[in-house]
Amino acid sequence: MRKLVWVILLVFIACWLGGPVAAEQQRVLIFVPPGFSYDNPLFEELIWRLVRGVGAEVAVVAPDAELAQALDQRLLQIEREIARSVREGQAPGGVEVTEENRRTHVVQYHPAISPRPAELMEDFHKIIFFDSGKWRSALKSEDARAGYAQEISQGMEMGAVFGAWGYGVLPLVESGLLPIDAVVAIPPDVSLGDVCSQYNVKYLQPRRPWTVKGKLPVFTPHAVYWRGDGWGLFTSSIPSYICTVLPTEYDHFQEAYGSAIEDFVNGLEGAYYGELSPGIYWDISDIPP
Repeated sequence: MRKLVWVILLVFIACWLGGPVAAEQQRVLIFVPPGFSYDNPLFEELIWRLVRGVGAEVAVVAPDAELAQALDQRLLQIEREIARSVREGQAPGGVEVTEENRRTHVVQYHPAISPRPAELMEDFHKIIFFDSGKWRSALKSEDARAGYAQEISQGMEMGAVFGAWGYGVLPLVESGLLPIDAVVAIPPDVSLGDVCSQYNVKYLQPRRPWTVKGKLPVFTPHAVYWRGDGWGLFTSSIPSYICTVLPTEYDHFQEAYGSAIEDFVNGLEGAYYGELSPGIYWDISDIPP
């Protein structure tokens, strides 16, 4: 009897210290649109932050076979780069990455066309819509909007934290599922604001002053964390759509926005663990790690 009491006490202490969320490995789902650039350097950075920094298992939804194959090879390459850095002493642990022990995988699925695959039936703790101007064309048809809306509805039901920045907010906004009091953060883009208004979604642009380099505005990215009924929504105005595969554009992004992707992942983590208070963060870098 005394032994049973001690076991119960130890279980209680473990739950009190870590909680049920801390004890479970995170599963993250990332949606990218058709035509997405699989070698986008910010996509690589996001995977690094999630796999190496958070220790998450990551599934990426690719809408067609060609993109799925390219993303699968790129993810395997990124995982091996992470493992190599681990073996070189840049992080604890480290094993050889094989197909059997991978932390990332690709799910080929187009919500408007394909039947829902079994891989998406499990619960995901975070659902991220990667920023891409391709979301505009991807959501033109009513079937496409309905397909992504179904995925978002499933995520809400399982209590996920949604994350999006830039044009990644479009699937969420155009799903028609955001409550009337929901708020999203967007970059200073008139057309993006118009879409939010069309769906009666409140949006906040970055605080001024903005500067302009070339034809692109440069500003301090902000973030908004809004909490729904059992699920969360963390959005930011990070304009990563200006960064393509060209090294010069990536360098420009790094110069202007520095650790914005790392800050985004930190904010998403805080929201997931209940450590981030709902509200507006006018400088995303102010969110504690």
